[in-house]
Amino acid sequence: MSSPILASFRTPLDACALEAFPQSPLDRQRLLCGCYQLREGTQDRDGELLVLDVVNDVRVVQSVTFESGVTDAKFSPGGDYVAISKSTGSAAVFAATEADASPLRLDKESTPEEGCLYLSLDWALPEEAVCVSKSNGEVDIFAGEMQLVHNWSAHTHMG
Repeated sequence: MSSPILASFRTPLDACALEAFPQSPLDRQRLLCGCYQLREGTQDRDGELLVLDVVNDVRVVQSVTFESGVTDAKFSPGGDYVAISKSTGSAAVFAATEADASPLRLDKESTPEEGCLYLSLDWALPEEAVCVSKSNGEVDIFAGEMQLVHNWSAHTHMG
């Protein structure tokens, strides 16, 4: 038995990450969608972070564009922030609010790492720390103002 589709939306770029806003307004579901698109003939990507409201249809509330693809997005445990990983080897943290217009505001960003793709991320405790997996097999932990506090090769822990 399949569930009915409540709403459908085609993103301008390829959707890569989808998260529900923890504090969605009561009258609608608010979603966060991270996107990327490979540029023709290159290894470069364009990216976009979309805030979408879903009621009977889908409405774009905010669009933030990047010169790199958004590979992952996660809300902090308290829901006040969202962290994203990007294809240019950097991560960013946005303050997230329930505002009807511009619910995301860039708070801090790591320095891009040349030649490395950031693949996925998650929040670490304490809430201010963000862990990122990278295409070279390493894992980074950022804290404070997105300063690197720890790095290790995850592949060395495999048997």
